Amino acid sequence: MQVPPHWLKPRTIVDIKKCANVRERPFDLAVLLAIAEYRYDISARHYLDGFEYLYRYAADGRVFGDCPQKPGLHARIAAPDTMRWTLVFQTEGAPVTKGLELMPASALYRAAREIVQAKQTYLSCLKKFGGAQKVSDAPIETINDTDLPLWMREDVEECA
Repeated sequence: MQVPPHWLKPRTIVDIKKCANVRERPFDLAVLLAIAEYRYDISARHYLDGFEYLYRYAADGRVFGDCPQKPGLHARIAAPDTMRWTLVFQTEGAPVTKGLELMPASALYRAAREIVQAKQTYLSCLKKFGGAQKVSDAPIETINDTDLPLWMREDVEECA
């Protein structure tokens, strides 16, 4: 599977998303539900956090190697507090597209909190288990049919 590209533009980072809309919802609604269901706000917040470092390092002249950007990149792009995240949804098959912008200080507060929590969980696990891959120390649990959602149990009960 090929990952859609991301582009850094002067005032936004563009993220292309392919969508199938298999439930045939109105496209605008399908796009909003996809943002919520797949938590695209988390990747947006994560990239925008990273953009802050890119901006700061460019402003400090701390870009090295074969960087294709000329010095002064920070003066040609938006400051981190005004940089936007643009999701462009494109349907598979029919050429229908929808673009939406997320601002760093809009729908991304929850994502920022969850990223902090994820980093804390990672550090806690690293401290507890070390860096090598290990098996969880949690005991193996048995699940019963009644532990599963009702819609999954109906088929089991019908076949019994």
